[in-house]
Amino acid sequence: MSHQPLIILTPPRSFSSVVCALLGRHPDLYGFPELNLFKTDTIEELNFARIQRRWPTAMDGLARTLAEIHEGTQDELSVHRARVWINEHMHLGCKEVFNYVLDYVNPKIGVDKSPTTILKVENMERAFHMFPKARFLHLTRHPVTSAKSIAEFLSVIIQTREQVGAMQAKVGWSVDPAFLSDEEEDLKGNKPVKVSPLKLWLSAHTKIMNFMERLPLGQGMRIRGEDLLSDLDIYLPQIAEWLGVRTDQEAIDEMKSPEESPYARTGPINAPFGNDPKFLANPKLRSSKVPIPPLKGTFEWAVDTDTAREIQELAQQMGY
Repeated sequence: MSHQPLIILTPPRSFSSVVCALLGRHPDLYGFPELNLFKTDTIEELNFARIQRRWPTAMDGLARTLAEIHEGTQDELSVHRARVWINEHMHLGCKEVFNYVLDYVNPKIGVDKSPTTILKVENMERAFHMFPKARFLHLTRHPVTSAKSIAEFLSVIIQTREQVGAMQAKVGWSVDPAFLSDEEEDLKGNKPVKVSPLKLWLSAHTKIMNFMERLPLGQGMRIRGEDLLSDLDIYLPQIAEWLGVRTDQEAIDEMKSPEESPYARTGPINAPFGNDPKFLANPKLRSSKVPIPPLKGTFEWAVDTDTAREIQELAQQMGY
């Protein structure tokens, strides 16, 4: 069967967890946690990346998904059996495994929001080659609030590393070095790795924009996350119509409870994540509108002049 999943493209801390969960609540859709199946060609390669990059949570989302579709629950035992399944199917391609989980939720349209998809253009191209008829939703967030949220996330990672040292791997706080630029990357750990949240924002959205420009007509949509979350009754029907699914009020109202997603809570100890930890701690929608700060004069001091200009130009293209 030829599946047509919805793939959300956005860097970390850009509303992707809550947006995937609320879209996945639509009667005709199914929101997955972070599957990370577009990062490599095979499950064995994904597992190798998990080990090589000290990325212990790489398969949490996949393990939780398999536990849920196989057994309808995500306790420690069901997740253990899911991980056994993964170990027994290391030889499979990521496309085969993705089709496997999509077959389980069929006829619903699967929704994936793995941040690793946007690490490299080749990951997005891999997603397109796996699913040539997939829809791609470019989800944006203002560079300033996005950078602040990423910085907050990274500070938690650093604090956790300082507190638990070698236990870090068990807790699962890790940043895939591919998020960083080449000059900042140090896989051997010879020097502290520095992350520029604003540069991450610029790099990620530049890659996404370049990829989206090459999509066939009708397979891509861009939406500001702030607009979507502030006016659900306006933007959710637009997304539903684009996907060709129900747009009636009952279906739209069903989407307003992302906390009802089976993946909108911390998982068992052997797969606690698979979504942003902040979302897992509080998955309910806010009742107020999402503020959008001014663009000019709010971030230039944090980066060099050329980068500041590039950020402003790209943000303006997105409507900020």
